[in-house]
Order: sequence, then C-alpha cells, then structure tokens
Amino acid sequence: MNRKQIWQIVGLLVVIGAIVALFVWFVDLQAVGEVLSTAVPNHLILASTLLILGLLFYALRWQLLLGNKPTLLQTFHASNIGHAGNIIVPARAGEAMRIVVLGQSGVVSYTEATSSFVVERLFEQLMRLLALVTAVAVGAGIELSPGTILGGVAVVVGAFAGIQWLVRQRERVLTRWPGRFARLPRITE
Repeated sequence: MNRKQIWQIVGLLVVIGAIVALFVWFVDLQAVGEVLSTAVPNHLILASTLLILGLLFYALRWQLLLGNKPTLLQTFHASNIGHAGNIIVPARAGEAMRIVVLGQSGVVSYTEATSSFVVERLFEQLMRLLALVTAVAVGAGIELSPGTILGGVAVVVGAFAGIQWLVRQRERVLTRWPGRFARLPRITE
C-alpha cells in the first residue's frame, strides 16, 4: 500500500467515525432499543431479506441496462454506495456517487453509466405514473374495462420495448440524435 492509499483509508475511517458519532448524538438509542425489543424477529428477518432482494434486483436491472459489462457485484456495490449517499448526503448526491463509482471501475465509461442512469430513471417514472393512475382509478371506484387494462399494459410494454431498443441501438442513437436535438428551437426567458 502506498502513502496515498493509507491516507485515503484514514480519511474514510475518520468520516465513518464522525457519522457514527453524529448518529449516537442525535438518535435516542434507548427509544430505538425499546422499539426493537417489541419487534417480531421473524418480521425483521423477512423485511431484511426482502430489502436485500430488492437491492439485488435494482443492481441487476442496472447491470442489464449496461449490457452486462459490469458484474452484478460491481453494480450492487455502486448501487449501495448510491443508496448510502442518498441517506447521508442531501440533494440525492448518491445518484452521482454511484455513477462515479462505476465509472472509476473502468468497466464502463462515465457516459455509459450516466446514460444508463437516465434510461433507468425514465423507466422508473413510467412505472410510478402507471402506479399513480392505477391507484387513482381504484381509489375513485372507477370500473376498469378490459380495454383500459389492455391499453395500460400496451403502454408499459411499448415503453419497455422502446427502452430496450434505445439500449440496443445506443451507438446509432448517440451519433444521430444529438444533432437532431440541437436543431430544435430554444426556449428563452
């Protein structure tokens, strides 16, 4: 280990120590202990297992968007750093952290990591919109016809197919689309 790596480890340990100290300072540990003592252990184990499975599928989705270039372990590691960053640092800085971590691995470029992140967010927003529309329709007591359900499924399948096409044709898209977008009229104040 060279001197720079040693200082990085020391700095990391200092930051982790500061975070733990702030946690102990601001969190009422006695109240946390009381809540945990009333929790059902099987429920905690089930919740933890489901959380880890969710994180694995999150990393797997990102790996697939990157064309299976990074390993599942690399995307899982970068995703978890991003989640921790979102919890600790304000303004969702964890999203940038996970892109940087994966970009520094050398397996994919920063551009690939960033573009896959954008595609992933587009897909997530489509899923959120679908969940919102479904919740409003069910909550308002609207009767859903088979045609409405089929149309909703068609929109989701079409969006997924479009994202898959963008991923498979990324070289072509990256060479042609920026020029086309540059010709769009600009909106000024």
